[in-house]
Amino acid sequence: MKPDKLPRKHLRLIQNVTITALALSAFLLLLQVASYEMGLDGSISSLSTLFSAPVSAAGASDHSTDLTGLPSPMSLMVTGDYGRSGHLLIRAEDTGAQTAAALLREALGSAGASVTVDESAFRQALDQPGIYFDYHRLLPVSVLSEQYGISFDPQFQARCLLLSVGEGDVVQLYFWDGESTVQRYETAVSASDVSDAIASFETNGAYFAYEGGEELSHLSPYAILCPAARDTYLVTSSIPSALDMDSLLERLDFNPHTHSRYPEADGTEVVVETPRTLRVQPDGTVIYTGGAEAASDLYHVNAANTLPTEVEAVLAVRQLLEVLLSGEDLGDGQIYFSGVSASGDQMQVTFDYMVDGVPVYFSDGSSAMEVQITGTTITAFRLQSRQYTLSETAYSLLPLPQALAAASVYEGGCLTIGYVDQGTGSLSPWWLVR
Repeated sequence: MKPDKLPRKHLRLIQNVTITALALSAFLLLLQVASYEMGLDGSISSLSTLFSAPVSAAGASDHSTDLTGLPSPMSLMVTGDYGRSGHLLIRAEDTGAQTAAALLREALGSAGASVTVDESAFRQALDQPGIYFDYHRLLPVSVLSEQYGISFDPQFQARCLLLSVGEGDVVQLYFWDGESTVQRYETAVSASDVSDAIASFETNGAYFAYEGGEELSHLSPYAILCPAARDTYLVTSSIPSALDMDSLLERLDFNPHTHSRYPEADGTEVVVETPRTLRVQPDGTVIYTGGAEAASDLYHVNAANTLPTEVEAVLAVRQLLEVLLSGEDLGDGQIYFSGVSASGDQMQVTFDYMVDGVPVYFSDGSSAMEVQITGTTITAFRLQSRQYTLSETAYSLLPLPQALAAASVYEGGCLTIGYVDQGTGSLSPWWLVR
């Protein structure tokens, strides 16, 4: 049969197939142009990325859904009938630390009505059987409680907590803000459980600074002083090798094939995706600035109300850090929450490093991670990325008397231990007043 004799329905079929093929060809050409505009190579394989929804680095990996288990540097002073047992920056895995933490969790979960007491009442409670917790930073009680898996928000901040057995064997929980305010709560913790925990610690001659007389009056009265300091080791600081620019772009939901990327004279690499800018400095510092609208879920703070609570803000930053720094990136280091402040619709959250339970301080006084939240969006952050390796080489600190003599020029702080990071290389532990 000749072509001009084809049935009309066959002609329509041929026309439809031809039109579809032309449309598909035009569509693929349009996608190829879009591919080049987005910094892709224009290949067929690269076009597939245009059809898939962008997957946030946070969504592609497991991350925390709450603050449970978030570590903190912590010191303990345990008071029993036969004396005190002090533990400066006790390791979280130590049996004593776990026993004390379990009691504190129970106390936070059963705290009743509060009453404000004066410092003399707090001082008196310190002399009763109990366990004193020093977190070395002023922290919102709501965040601290969430770290123990407890929702408890008394709307204030505290540096130190005390579980003390009071009259009638009632276990009371005290919060001290590091200055003059003390809040007290009655709890459902058993006095016998506290006594059993105390009995598991051996007295070691530790004492509070207020027990050391006038010569220690320059220190905080509640500084824990331990004649025998804990074991400390040298640490090596380096920049995580996995945190190259391409990796960071993927982790932070930037286009890894972008052409809007250039180096500066000092070696800083810059990527611009208006209104977002990412800068990575040669020393491992990562600086991000963005707009008020979250570029992806990674930068959004889930909040029940218009503005996030401290817990919600800290959780969002914890999740961002888990994307930026995996356990492998950190090495023997850990990230811990170190502070939060709010002003209007803005909130600043900081995290820092610690190694073997000992905090790492940067010599310029900055924090490892400093984040600005505006409304419910992470609009800026600065991360000093580090990987820490704990050596097997022990490092002996000055004996306590010499450390106290050196600290005599400082007023009002607590004598503690820390590493000072001045850049990559070997870090030694030092006595510090903070």
